[in-house]
Amino acid sequence: MDTRKLYEIYHRDRKNQKRIMSEKDFTYRNLLFFLSKYATGKKKILDIGCGVGEIDIYLGRLGHEVYGVDISKNAISSARENARRLKVSENVKFSAVNFSNSAPRGLYDIIICSEVLEHLADDDLVVKKIKTL
Repeated sequence: MDTRKLYEIYHRDRKNQKRIMSEKDFTYRNLLFFLSKYATGKKKILDIGCGVGEIDIYLGRLGHEVYGVDISKNAISSARENARRLKVSENVKFSAVNFSNSAPRGLYDIIICSEVLEHLADDDLVVKKIKTL
């Protein structure tokens, strides 16, 4: 089974996010602690492999300009709906993108690539792309 199909299946039955996470969220608390050191003021942030956008929605609520990309169209659909429902869609945008084949343009203050590299066939290529952004 190809990678995209696998992630479409994984994300097909995602439930709507009911609230925006807090700094004490068990799953992401360490990442959020680290981000809080660097995400001061308004930052332009790229999240590669954003999934359903929980971290991006949190960062958008803080006023950051966030662009989340994921290989799964189902995940991106859920992320967009959650951002709209939680009223952060002005700060947070999402796209279904295979980052290995196509990278966004522009420069970012912070790039998140959490729990992604180990799933890629050519992680060196992705790291090189990240360095250019």
